[in-house]
Amino acid sequence: MIPVLQSFLRILVRIVPALVSFNTIIFFRFLHYLTTSRARVIFLRANFQLIPFKNVRSIIEDKKGNIWLGGDDGLWRYDGSIFTNFTQQFVGYVYEDTNGDIWISSESDRTKSPGWTLSRYTEKWLANHATLPEIITTNEGMIFGILEADNGSIWFGTLNGVIMKRP
Repeated sequence: MIPVLQSFLRILVRIVPALVSFNTIIFFRFLHYLTTSRARVIFLRANFQLIPFKNVRSIIEDKKGNIWLGGDDGLWRYDGSIFTNFTQQFVGYVYEDTNGDIWISSESDRTKSPGWTLSRYTEKWLANHATLPEIITTNEGMIFGILEADNGSIWFGTLNGVIMKRP
């Protein structure tokens, strides 16, 4: 049975080279794993158009099941079939609040204002991209973490200390 699956996989890869989506790559790697390995743990490298993501610093799953990646390649959302890029600036941290808004810490555009930015992508913005994400603060130094308190305030840590944004 295993040689049959390996032959099927070789033929399928030759016949259908256009199927290069993330799900297809995962499927092929899983089939390869089943036919060639006895390991119990599967590690797969996520990539976009066969280019692996570099230096991913933050990964979350939002309430809708989307996976968000932040790092050298910017901010990306994976909805189960499509990767969508939201910014190409380095993203150090990604956080979802109770409203479903996505907060990120990112490097500012170096040509405009060097430093770091805390931004919020509201649920409305994510639905229709009607406006730019809300810039909460800039030039705070590197932003390391974001947390929502029970009262709705957002706390974030920087090289310059802890800062709180009231609801």
